[in-house]
Amino acid sequence: MEKYYHSLGAALHNQGELTRAVGCFRKAIDLADQPFTHYHLGLAYRKKGDLKKAFEEMDAAIALNPSVPQYHYQRSLMLRQSGNRAGAVNDRNRAVELDANYARIREIRAAAKAIDTFLQYDAKMLAWCRKRTPENRELQKIIRNLERSPGNTLQALNSASCVLPCPAYCCHFSGETILHGVHVGPWKLMAIRNFIKEKGIAEKDVLSRLPFEGGHLARLIPPQFVIKERGCAHVYFPRRTGRRLTTALLKDLPKGREYRELAWINEQARACAFLQEGRCVIHDLGGEASLPACKEFLCFTGFVFVLLRHLGLVTEEELQTRSMADLNLIAVEALLVLARELYANKDIVQMRTSLYRTLKATVRPDREHKNGETADRVRTCSALQKRYGRAVRVQRGRAGKQIRGLVTQGHASATD
Repeated sequence: MEKYYHSLGAALHNQGELTRAVGCFRKAIDLADQPFTHYHLGLAYRKKGDLKKAFEEMDAAIALNPSVPQYHYQRSLMLRQSGNRAGAVNDRNRAVELDANYARIREIRAAAKAIDTFLQYDAKMLAWCRKRTPENRELQKIIRNLERSPGNTLQALNSASCVLPCPAYCCHFSGETILHGVHVGPWKLMAIRNFIKEKGIAEKDVLSRLPFEGGHLARLIPPQFVIKERGCAHVYFPRRTGRRLTTALLKDLPKGREYRELAWINEQARACAFLQEGRCVIHDLGGEASLPACKEFLCFTGFVFVLLRHLGLVTEEELQTRSMADLNLIAVEALLVLARELYANKDIVQMRTSLYRTLKATVRPDREHKNGETADRVRTCSALQKRYGRAVRVQRGRAGKQIRGLVTQGHASATD
């Protein structure tokens, strides 16, 4: 129930329903005094404009778990907002001590946002194009070329599982969970049952289930994970064992897409029943490449490497022998390179904007059968597309050269 209220509070916070979010976080804290709930409550109070209560909650989060850099970083922003410059510097320095990437966290998050904005814009334009059936054949060709362009990257990302040799971190992600981290869908459940039957393991020792009664749970659990058996609906998830999650396993935990903490982990965290020697033994069961946490959203490192694979800059084989620590380091540098050379490159962004504006302006006379005007604009659009394509290839080549150096040399220095 503590994580149920925490999850609901987080969802309400994201929707801007701050008063209700505060109420849920308070209920979660009453059930279990967890640092991450105090942190989220502090964010809600800050957004509400109550800086005094925001400080109280962030202080509580840090007191309960002083080893999370994000807590210190957020408090540094609040201290700066309140005029305490010295305190803000101290907290920021502490965040950097815990994670060196916090020395350039704004740059990292700006790069992640720029890439996401680029991909979302391309996806929006491609969706717009697909709704049109122009009569002009050259215009049809331009649209087909756009559909085959890097603009399809977002579609590739949304349909991809992670390509990394990642330990069983999926059990600890907070992106979709209300209890322990992973919901088990019907195909996965069937495969798990066959697996544990062959191993002579009792289902009650490795799987738990939560009765599904709709209501708030319907907002937190995707419908494909609700399983009906004998007239009753349940949500299945892996059980926790008594084994503690070791520092060695957790120290290289990936971050979220904007380099934020993903996990609800504290001293009470325990290993999943399927976690053996740092790996998930049911990872590939059921015809699924991974459990939902990796299937439905990608962590920061997974996102970068799926993007690099889509761009043809890395292969899965190159990643299989690398440690997660190494991959996490490379991912940060690669993201900055991709933003600088391609996705946030001013010339690329301007050319793309001009291309899409011209494309939109070309569709109108085509639909109105103004053939002469359409032909003139198609020529302009075609020239812009060729120019844009050449520029993208050049910049992708420049980025690729730098990233190949990162991947092959195994160190995080994009400036070498």
